[in-house]
Amino acid sequence: MYFDPAPGAFARSGHAALGVTSARPAWYFAEGFTGGNATIAFETFLLIGNDNPQPATVTATFYRDGAAPLSKTYTVLPRSRFNVWTDQERAGDGTLLLPSTAFSVKLESDLPIVAERAMYWGTPSSANATTPVYPWAEGHVVGGIEQPETRWAFAEGRQGLDRSGSTFDSFFLLVNPNSTDIEVRAIFATEDGTGVSSTIPIKANSRANLWPAAGISPSFDLLQGRRFAVFLESVGSAPLPFVAERAMYWNGFSGGHANGGTAWTGAFTVPGAAPANVQVQSMTPGSGRLSGGAVVTLTGQGFGGGTEVYVGGERVNPSSVTVGGSSVTFTMPTRTPQTGFGAAGPIPVALISNGRYLRAPDFTRYLSVLAFGDSLTWGVSNVYIGGLKVPMNVQRPYPLELKTRLQGNRQFGPYALVSNAGVPGEFVTIDNLQVGSPGGAVRYNRCSRGQANCFFSQGAEPRDYVTPHDLAIILEGVNDLNAQIAPSSVRNGVRSMTVEGKAAGAQVLLVRFESYGVDEQTGAEATYRDRVRAYNDLLDALAVEQGVLRERFAGIDMGPDGLHPNQIGYDEMAAIAYDKIRSAFPRCSAGLANCP
Repeated sequence: MYFDPAPGAFARSGHAALGVTSARPAWYFAEGFTGGNATIAFETFLLIGNDNPQPATVTATFYRDGAAPLSKTYTVLPRSRFNVWTDQERAGDGTLLLPSTAFSVKLESDLPIVAERAMYWGTPSSANATTPVYPWAEGHVVGGIEQPETRWAFAEGRQGLDRSGSTFDSFFLLVNPNSTDIEVRAIFATEDGTGVSSTIPIKANSRANLWPAAGISPSFDLLQGRRFAVFLESVGSAPLPFVAERAMYWNGFSGGHANGGTAWTGAFTVPGAAPANVQVQSMTPGSGRLSGGAVVTLTGQGFGGGTEVYVGGERVNPSSVTVGGSSVTFTMPTRTPQTGFGAAGPIPVALISNGRYLRAPDFTRYLSVLAFGDSLTWGVSNVYIGGLKVPMNVQRPYPLELKTRLQGNRQFGPYALVSNAGVPGEFVTIDNLQVGSPGGAVRYNRCSRGQANCFFSQGAEPRDYVTPHDLAIILEGVNDLNAQIAPSSVRNGVRSMTVEGKAAGAQVLLVRFESYGVDEQTGAEATYRDRVRAYNDLLDALAVEQGVLRERFAGIDMGPDGLHPNQIGYDEMAAIAYDKIRSAFPRCSAGLANCP
C-alpha cells in the first residue's frame, strides 16, 4: 500500500505485509501506540476480515506496560471488514480506552478471522498532540502472529548511527499473555561473531519494550553503531511462551518498518566474546584546507586492523592503525578543479572498526588564501597634504575586501580565510631590514610553511591563518624594479616562491599589475614602464612554465602618487581576485552538468 499520493507518481510513503493462508480464531500483535509528543504522534488500527456467512464476535485484549489488561468486544458482520481505531476507542464510561498508551493486543473470535495491525505516524495535530495530521509521514503494517512461542528470532537489527549516515532505533516488543511472570533472555549477535545478552522480566498479562539504546546498560553501549541479529527465549525452570515483534525507525521517525519474529525450535548460543569497545576520543588536527591532504590522527581505543574511514561519505584508506588499537591515521582526500572542492565548513568523519560504525568529530575545511606582496597587498595609499607625501593605509586592503566577498559566497561562507601577508617596502630579491623583511623570496617560504616572522609586524590586522594554503596570490616586484634590479632577477625570485607554493600543494596565482601611473604632485612616472612591461611578460611566461594561474590588475583606480591604488582601486583588485578564485575552486566536478 502507498499513501500521501504525488501527482503522476508513486506516493512517498507505504507499507507491505504478507497474507496468511488460513483464518484463525486468535491473533497476537506485540506493538501498538496511541501517544505522541511535541514532534511525533502515532495512531494504531486493527484490521479484521470475516469471510464467514455469520457475524463474528471478536474480543480484543490490550496488554499494557505495568498495568492490568483491558478488553473490548466487537461484532464483525458476515463477509466484511472491520476497523478498530484504537486511538478513538472508548471505555464504558465514555472516556478514551487507551489514551497515550503503548500496548500489545490479542484478538479472540468465536469464528476464524484474519487480522492485521497498521500504524501511522507524523506531525502532531494542533488540536491533539497524540494524533498525527494527515497526510501521515510514514507507516507500517504486520499480519497477526498465530500463537505464543518460547523462542523467537530476528535477522535484522541495528542501533545508533549506521554507515549510511542514518540513525536507527530497534525496539523489540514482548507480550506475556500468561498468568505467571516470565523472564526473556535476548541474545544480540553482531556481524563479526561477537555479541551480548540481556535478560528482561515481564509481568503476567503485560507488555515490555526491549530497546538496546545507549546509556541503558554497558552491554547495550557495545551495540551502538552495529548491526545484529536477535534471538529471544523464555528462560527459567519451566519456560512459558510469549509473543515478540520488532519495530525499527530511523532518522527521527522519518521512516520505519515492523515484523513479527520467526518461531525457533532449536537452542540458542550466546556468542563467546563481547564486541570490542571501539571509541573515538579526539582528532588531530581538527581542521585544514579545502584542497585536502592533511594527515589526520584519530585517538581512541579498540581500533582493529580492518578499520575503514569515511570523510563526507567517501571512503579513505587509513595509512596506519597502531598496535593495541589506540590510534588511526589517514589522509584527507585531495580536491582539485577536476574533482570539485565541495563546500567549506565542517565535514563528517566516521569509521567502521571491529564491526562498529561511529562518528568522529567533524573536520572543518577552510578555503585558505595567502595574499603575499608588498605595500600593494598591505593596503598603502599615499596622499599629499600641504605638498608633502603622507603614507596612509586604506580602510579595506584588497585581502580584507576579498575575504568579505568570499565569506558572502555560500560555497565558502565564514570558512573563507584570507591572510594579508603584505610588507610595505619589501623587495623580492634582497632584504630591507628597515621594514623587517629578509626579502620576499625568503619570507614566502616562512609563510608557506606556517613559520614565524611571516607577517608585517607594525599594526598587522587580525589574521586567519591556516597552512598549508589552498591559494597563494603573489603580487610583488615593483620595488625591485624601481631599485634598478633586473626584471629577470626579480622573476627568478618569484619563481622560487612559485615552486615552494606548488610543493606545498597550493595553487599559485601570479598577478601582473598594469595600472601604475604618474605622480600628481611631481608629474613623474611612478615606475619604469619598460621594466614593468618586461617583468609582466616574464611573469606570464613563468605562469605557463609552472602551470599556475595568472591574472591582470588593469584599469585600477590609482591614488595621487600613481604607485598605489585608492580605496576604490583596492576594492577593484579584490573583485578581480574574487572572480578568479570562484573559477579556480569549483564546488562540483568539471564534468557535472548540474551542480546543486
